[in-house]
Amino acid sequence: MKRLGYLVAAILIIIAFYTVTGWNSKRSGPGTSAESAKTLLYYHCPMHPGFKSDKPGTAPCCGMELEPVYAGGEAAGEKAKPSLPPGTIHISADKQQIIGVRTGVVERSSSARTIRLLGRVAADENRLYKIKAAADGWIQEVFPVTTGSFVKKGQPLASFYTPDFFVTGQNYVASL
Repeated sequence: MKRLGYLVAAILIIIAFYTVTGWNSKRSGPGTSAESAKTLLYYHCPMHPGFKSDKPGTAPCCGMELEPVYAGGEAAGEKAKPSLPPGTIHISADKQQIIGVRTGVVERSSSARTIRLLGRVAADENRLYKIKAAADGWIQEVFPVTTGSFVKKGQPLASFYTPDFFVTGQNYVASL
């Protein structure tokens, strides 16, 4: 029983030691050797970049830890970035790790995965026409006409074929 008590006490001491040293390493501010060479400009909120402060602490709007911004345009822990086009958003590697950003090589492959999405199905108006004909038949050719396009008098819209008109036309020619 005494042995179990000593074991539990030793484990608690080890946990306390790592907790205190881990807390200390996170709290080391701009006084570390790597960052002392840079000039500290201000602290800003990572969620609200417009909020700036001269002192470290937490942002009043969201409660996040303020990050230091140095003269080289780099925040804490960031390396120099290549020149990027305006409007480009840069996310540091440690933040990418936290939010779970994953990258991969683009490749073509077949997917047997079912994806359910919301959407609206609409007929292609270039392929859908309603024609009221006096006889049974079919459309042989459709000329390009879409909503909003201008149509001139006499311009063909489609060619319609019906066997009934063909027989009637032959009878007319035969009677002449």
